[in-house]
Amino acid sequence: MTVGSRIVFMRFATARSPKLQLWTDHFDRVVGNGAERPIPGAAQDDDGAFVWHLISANNRMLARGSSIHGVLKDAIEDTSRLQAVAREMQFKLVFDQLRGLYGWYASLDGIVALTCARWYVTERDRRSSIELAVISLSAAVLRPGTRLVQTEISSSPR
Repeated sequence: MTVGSRIVFMRFATARSPKLQLWTDHFDRVVGNGAERPIPGAAQDDDGAFVWHLISANNRMLARGSSIHGVLKDAIEDTSRLQAVAREMQFKLVFDQLRGLYGWYASLDGIVALTCARWYVTERDRRSSIELAVISLSAAVLRPGTRLVQTEISSSPR
């Protein structure tokens, strides 16, 4: 088995999942409130929502796809398309003034395609994360299957 960067797909049981809301909140903080927000595909038949992220060889999340998909096939097509044009994306550097942290997002043809996985303490870390994301996305392996993300419901007292 070859170890390297990979793309992991996550499935949320419903498009209204609180965990999916955390995903979109991160998008809003990085890209800004004025940006078009990713919206789940199928609103009528809520069979869940699919997102993807780029993982390094040492299991660290490097970047997140910005779109939320109604079906897995669309998420896979999104990643395949971006892998082919990873070096053509335009990167926008962002700064969270309240927390003093650095981030970034990448656009393709004016549409946000990728966001940083997390915020960075230094400009150097941000720049390194962009470089690593571009290199890793180009070479990443699509990991088969999805990981179901469910809200934990516990009826047992602690």
